[in-house]
Amino acid sequence: MELSASLPPISEAQMKYAVKNLPKFSYKFGRKEYCSECGGIVDNGVCTKCGEKKLSDYGTRAKNRMVQKGYYYGILTVKDDVQVIRHFIVTKTAVVGEGSTYSFDEVVQNWIERTGKITHVARKRGCNIYKEWALDSEMNVRHSYGGYDCYTIFDYLYYPKRPVTFELKRAGFKWSFHDIEPSHLFVLLLSSTLAETLFKTGREKYLIHHGRLSDKSAELAICHRHKYSINDVSLWIDVVEMCRRLGEDTHNPKNICPDNLAGFHDSLQRRIDAKTAREERLRRKSDLANLISRIDSLEEAYKNEKGKYFSISITGNGINVSVLDSVRAFYDEYMEFGHCVFSHEYYKEEDSLILSARDEAGHRIETVEYDLVSNKVLQSRGLHNCSTDRHEEIVSLVERELPKCLKRLGS
Repeated sequence: MELSASLPPISEAQMKYAVKNLPKFSYKFGRKEYCSECGGIVDNGVCTKCGEKKLSDYGTRAKNRMVQKGYYYGILTVKDDVQVIRHFIVTKTAVVGEGSTYSFDEVVQNWIERTGKITHVARKRGCNIYKEWALDSEMNVRHSYGGYDCYTIFDYLYYPKRPVTFELKRAGFKWSFHDIEPSHLFVLLLSSTLAETLFKTGREKYLIHHGRLSDKSAELAICHRHKYSINDVSLWIDVVEMCRRLGEDTHNPKNICPDNLAGFHDSLQRRIDAKTAREERLRRKSDLANLISRIDSLEEAYKNEKGKYFSISITGNGINVSVLDSVRAFYDEYMEFGHCVFSHEYYKEEDSLILSARDEAGHRIETVEYDLVSNKVLQSRGLHNCSTDRHEEIVSLVERELPKCLKRLGS
């Protein structure tokens, strides 16, 4: 493929088509609104000079009596059996009191071989804004970097005559791009048998989901065989993936061709949620069992870290609060209240002290977490993480008396 082979300049007919079909707008200069086509004054969306109707300014204001707007304009051509998509920037310049002028600058060529390989010939550019093209630079082979493809362009307007290669015709392309950027569409048709099949079977609208459909060819074939129309492709893809996760047979038309797609999707989602909850419970149970088996090995590390606080005990208003003096004590608090003081390994918190608040009979009331940095109670929890009727007394007692104890210990 000779990329250096020159392409003909844009033709008069191609330029006329762009001029005729690009947007006609109005713009403001001073206190008046002007027509982009003749420069006349616009009143209520109608030009008083040329009669152009439905003109809207979209907040556009002229500077120095002039407004410029740029549009991408695409033209398809074939060169040496290679599909080429040419992208021009059409700059429309409107001047107060005058008609519009147009300039055409070619900025990108997408050369697509019969295998689907694509090569970009383009000018230099910065960001993805039409004014950022270096229009005085040479048209050379360019490469996208960092995952940012600035040479794949969905043009505002395409020339209606669209010659394509024999391979694209054979793949099923006729005229419409079906809301897919042309170079991406052509590469799909030339490199993906699934894309070609969808095109030839009249399911072009599915192509926008090609990435997620690439591993669902068998399921799509069953839908086509049973003449099942997928109205919501994204939802159908979710259904297939959920069926796979649940171990359901995705070759069974009952599962992939449901009469009520949305309802079937919701029922599968409920099953997925239940399965996820079961898996989470099993995981937590396994993690907890692992922790329980390791309690003895964790004791020494906890004693070295918090052993100096084990002697702390605070009493007041019939409440006794003491520091948990072992990892086993964390487990006992967890078993009593059902909260996460053990499973979330609070015994590893460097800046916290965990204490047990009990009544005069020795019955547990709440588990308290005290922050050694701020000298505040972070939380105090009873059964199932709820507060008891003595919650405020416990918090007040700990925040009043514990700092005194810590001070005596030299902490």
